Amino acid sequence: MKQIGGLLAMAFMLAGLPAWAGSIAGTVSFSGTAPENEKFIVAKDAEVCGTGTREVEWVRVVGGKLSRAVVYIDKIDGPKLWPNAAELSRIDQKDCKFTPHMQVIRNGAEVEVSNSDPVQHNIHTYEVIGRAMRTVFNVNQPNKGVFKQAVNLKRGKWLKLGCDAHDFMRAWVFTASNPYYAVTGDDGSFNITDVPAGEYKLVAFHPTLGKKNTVVTVRDDLAKAEFIFSE
Repeated sequence: MKQIGGLLAMAFMLAGLPAWAGSIAGTVSFSGTAPENEKFIVAKDAEVCGTGTREVEWVRVVGGKLSRAVVYIDKIDGPKLWPNAAELSRIDQKDCKFTPHMQVIRNGAEVEVSNSDPVQHNIHTYEVIGRAMRTVFNVNQPNKGVFKQAVNLKRGKWLKLGCDAHDFMRAWVFTASNPYYAVTGDDGSFNITDVPAGEYKLVAFHPTLGKKNTVVTVRDDLAKAEFIFSE
């Protein structure tokens, strides 16, 4: 079967067509003790935000597996189409929380932020460039409503979201340059499908732990890759 697939891939390439597609699958793990959640005091708007403390889970590890990491092919020219979810990021501010906590969009797509709370929010977003951050947009939302803006990051991949009115509100948006990506779930697994035959640089990128690289070769079957982050 592999030999037949390889012959088909060669025939496709000679004809100028996309090579036979395979998949890249694997797991992202975490070694050591995961960082504790950061705790913030809820100091205002108790009728909506609640009271006491609010925890922010920067790193989610379940059974040694790392969740909410984006695994993507660094550079690729393939025929795969973007999923509809990547064309518009919808983020809701409800009960003084950003929902969802993390998502992926096409770089250049729009981010739509709703204020569903009867209190003031101030959406403040940053392009994360290594240890530096650059403001992308900073918009006051005193009332319920929707704000929308296209996001085109030049140097970074992660858009960090915060609320200047409530410091415990945090979220992340990953801006992808191609549709060959996957987000790890609580089991740490990922699967990137419809990958043309070839050799690729594969990157696992977490918003606070950084990134790791490996090289994979895709033929006509399933290529495997594993990543391990540590404290």
